[in-house]
Amino acid sequence: MTEILFWAFATAILAMAGLLALTVTIILLFPQELRIYAFGGFAALYLIGAVAALFNVKALLKHEPFVESRSQLRKDSVWLESLK
Repeated sequence: MTEILFWAFATAILAMAGLLALTVTIILLFPQELRIYAFGGFAALYLIGAVAALFNVKALLKHEPFVESRSQLRKDSVWLESLK
C-alpha cells in the first residue's frame, strides 16, 4: 500500500511539473505585451478547475462512507453478543 501511495504521489507531482512547464512555454510564445493576459487566462482556468474540484469533493463527502461495512459490523456485534 505504501508503494502505491508513493507512486500516486510521484505521478501527481510529475503531472503538475509537466503542466507548469507547458503553461510557461505557451505563455512565452505570446508577444511580451500580451503575456500578462495569457498568464491571467491560465490563472483563471486553473482557478475554475480548483473550484470545480472543491465542489466535487464536497459533494462526495456528503455521502456517508462505509455504510454497508458499518451495518455488517453492527450485525456481527449483535450476533457475537448473542453467543455469550
